[in-house]
Amino acid sequence: MDAIRDIVEVKSNHIGYDLPRGFSSGKVEIIIFPVEKDNNLSPEKKYRKTSIRGALKKYANPSLVQMEEKAWSKASQDKYANS
Repeated sequence: MDAIRDIVEVKSNHIGYDLPRGFSSGKVEIIIFPVEKDNNLSPEKKYRKTSIRGALKKYANPSLVQMEEKAWSKASQDKYANS
């Protein structure tokens, strides 16, 4: 998943934003936080893509990794066994 973090000016309670070329999606989630005045992003960081790969690694349970390979087929069998 790619994410874009940017700081923009709010004018008359409106925000206008142009996405970079190649960034396409049917829907996007917008989260708005107020920013401290001295916490501005530099221009070179404006369109930096950020990876969140590995962000949930601390929650991994190594003893369950072996079960992941067959998890989908097992869940399907459990769900549709009586159909």
